[in-house]
Amino acid sequence: MSVANELAGGPVVLYLATAIADRIELEQKIQALAERGYRLIFCPDVTALLQSAQTRTRHAGTVCIAWLGGGLAEICSAAVRLRMLCPQIGILMQSEATDSAMLQALHSGGDQFCPKQASLELLAASLHSLQRRLMQIPFIPEPSATQEWVLDQEGWTLISPVGMSFSLTSTERAFMVCLLAREDRRASHYELMCAVASKTDVISNPPSALHINRLGVLVSRMRRKFSQGGTTLPIRSLHNWGYMFAANCQLLLDGARD
Repeated sequence: MSVANELAGGPVVLYLATAIADRIELEQKIQALAERGYRLIFCPDVTALLQSAQTRTRHAGTVCIAWLGGGLAEICSAAVRLRMLCPQIGILMQSEATDSAMLQALHSGGDQFCPKQASLELLAASLHSLQRRLMQIPFIPEPSATQEWVLDQEGWTLISPVGMSFSLTSTERAFMVCLLAREDRRASHYELMCAVASKTDVISNPPSALHINRLGVLVSRMRRKFSQGGTTLPIRSLHNWGYMFAANCQLLLDGARD
């Protein structure tokens, strides 16, 4: 079945299904969603989720919602990447319902939050509210999925998906190399501070508030540099932990030297 035919059946809900605690309960939720006109598609991991989201949000007039359930760190990381790559998708996040968890989820890009033990009625109502809001947003085509950033010239030049080049300072280069070399393109405050610190700096783990503030100033300056060049730098803060580069990026460092 083509994506266009699939979407004609109603709003699509992409479910991040990395950990299914109660399959019977999940089947009940699927049935409840189907009765309300939603089509649920399982995504076994974040990569599959991003691919499905990018494919489906390119079709004008479609409504696509990502339902992220699982560990807080995992769903927040997924939300950051979704918000960057698919800004028009709706994001429903479901985890433990503490104030800190809900704040972190919403700061990561979520639109709605449901407690982990939410009833079918609450889940369906949240999806309906999000669907209603999304239907009022004008459609803007997404860029090609093949487009990606490139850190080139031994790490001294960051090239945007549309080919704009930005020269990096030695500190910016160290920050970007550290960030992009890590799994999922994210690194902790401690890892990043160790990468950009001078030889005389003494870095504690976790870093002091002063050092974390230094990272914040660095990121703000980089965002401003790219913004002045007409480009949004996809660096996202991960609350009380570190930073993430929320886009695909080639890291070309063969023969790199400091």
